[in-house]
Amino acid sequence: MEQNKSYIKVLAKALFCLILLLLSTTSVFAASNQARFAGLEFYSSSQLTRGELEKMSGIKPGASLETTQKAADKLSQKLEKQHLKANLQIIPSGKDFYLAVDLIDLQAAPTRKLSFPRPIRLANNKPMLLLAELQQRKEKLFVTGRSISPEYKNGLLFFNDEPANRIAEKEIEALAGQEAFLYQMINSDPNALHRIQAIELLSWTANYQENCRQLIDVLSDSDADVRAEAGKYINARIGLLSDDFDFSGLADAYCQQLNRPAHSDRAQALIGLAAIYKRKPLLIVEIQKIAGTKLKEIADQSIVPGVRNLAQTLCQTAAPAKEKTTSEEY
Repeated sequence: MEQNKSYIKVLAKALFCLILLLLSTTSVFAASNQARFAGLEFYSSSQLTRGELEKMSGIKPGASLETTQKAADKLSQKLEKQHLKANLQIIPSGKDFYLAVDLIDLQAAPTRKLSFPRPIRLANNKPMLLLAELQQRKEKLFVTGRSISPEYKNGLLFFNDEPANRIAEKEIEALAGQEAFLYQMINSDPNALHRIQAIELLSWTANYQENCRQLIDVLSDSDADVRAEAGKYINARIGLLSDDFDFSGLADAYCQQLNRPAHSDRAQALIGLAAIYKRKPLLIVEIQKIAGTKLKEIADQSIVPGVRNLAQTLCQTAAPAKEKTTSEEY
């Protein structure tokens, strides 16, 4: 028991660091003239070696964000000419940033199918208009050099900004009784942006327990940004979920997400698995069985401190639990 508490404390620290990394945005990060390129986040691939990728990118250590973004665009074009599809994401980390390059192998990462694909619309358009108004508020704060942070009250999303909170209050009123439409949009609308917006709007509906249950399957969506939005919603509320929630099913979904070709997938999955371990420590054995190899790969190969540290901590947490289970079996 004492050992579990010790690992939970270490895990909480690593988890906090990775969450801070995810809360940083490329746009805010771009404001710093000191931001410099620190390396390529790339995992072993039979299609391309790290050396080949570094040569193709041509990005030098210490390059500016603007230079790196231009080089990333050119790299994407070069990969397409070689018939290689890839997800490229810039990852802020302290005063540095990294470029994550994930080659997409569709067969290795099966995705969910939409249910009766068709455009879905809400009963009225007010929630979407308010969402656009909230985005404008965030952009206005950014221009003036201010940041906006999320605050959660009973699973509902609020902010450290009163004008934004007034919009949130209006969203709660406008979305009353529209949950079914949001679920339909998330599960059936072919437009990925609409699915993302519907997940965002769930933040102002009261039944976070059912919302999280509905979003487990969305972690296998075909669009990386949709998967990331679903993970962000669930991870912000794992601590609020009831003890009889399907944590095992959620852990399985996050284990699968670790193998998906995007940095946002790995980061959200690591945060989710760490949060699940804090709620249900015994599930670490199941996590180890399903994703132990992938966790070790991330721990060994990631150069992003927040990602590497959390993966290493999960691996270290799993080791004593596995030994205890084995000794009990014999």
